[in-house]
Amino acid sequence: MLFKFSYSIPVELLKECQERFKSGEEKTDGLKVIGRWHEVGKNQGFMLAEADDIMAVGAFTNQWSDLCNMFKTGSCREKSNVRSGLSAHI
Repeated sequence: MLFKFSYSIPVELLKECQERFKSGEEKTDGLKVIGRWHEVGKNQGFMLAEADDIMAVGAFTNQWSDLCNMFKTGSCREKSNVRSGLSAHI
């Protein structure tokens, strides 16, 4: 399943959060990170990852809970045959 992890960083914790991220200590065990997008000029962004284990999803978010506000949303991919089937009815 795909997960979108949206985050925001309180300005007073920004430097500490950046230092932790640069340290390479972040654990993504059980997640296949697809990519990260950071909003320029804002302390927020999101990451997309695939995971089969909800415990891995929780472990990832828990490691940042002291520095970031993080929300996760499960998503599913659109199948191309579903899209072509829908377009036939539109």
